[in-house]
Amino acid sequence: MKSAKLFIFGIATIVTLNASAAITLGAGSVVGTPNSMVAVPVTVVRGAADAAGFASATFTISYPQAALTATPTFTPAGAAPWPGASGITCTFGSGIATCGFATAGPFGNPVIAAGSYSIGSINFPVAATFPIALTATLVECTDQNGNKLAAGSCATQNGTITGQTAPTLSALPAAVTLTGGTGTAAVTVATAGVATESVALACTIPAGAATFAITA
Repeated sequence: MKSAKLFIFGIATIVTLNASAAITLGAGSVVGTPNSMVAVPVTVVRGAADAAGFASATFTISYPQAALTATPTFTPAGAAPWPGASGITCTFGSGIATCGFATAGPFGNPVIAAGSYSIGSINFPVAATFPIALTATLVECTDQNGNKLAAGSCATQNGTITGQTAPTLSALPAAVTLTGGTGTAAVTVATAGVATESVALACTIPAGAATFAITA
């Protein structure tokens, strides 16, 4: 009796990305002023050219709705961040934005280079509570064939909206003594503040004093 043997051959596909080739998705960090509209960039960082055929992703960005005066809106980038990118959007629920995009292949021509790409910005109508944490969470990322990439292929980047704060000064002398007709008062900045802000200073001349110039 002859025995029959059945041989089954399979091909295993393994997608691996090293740390430098990972895709990073998420929000940036910016400074805003109370009761204004603050634009936060939404970016995709490609660690390597066409790493693992990366093509599409869906991710969320959560934020405290109570820190806003209305629901945010999304403005896509003026031009596609890379050739073939489409369907770029962010939709909003209470305290969460769901963002996504797709890319049409083939990926060999042109090659999508490694780099940081902006897919647009989320416009946050902020109130006066800072900082506002923007927490990114990955839903999924896929290759050009629609297959999910291995865990660790895509990472997220959190952002924040920090409010402007004015610098503060140390105590100034109550009066300036003139010597030979001149005098100075040192202004020492105690805390620098955040972003562009200013502190107003004022000088007064006691009644009855002789006229003289004040140089800021």
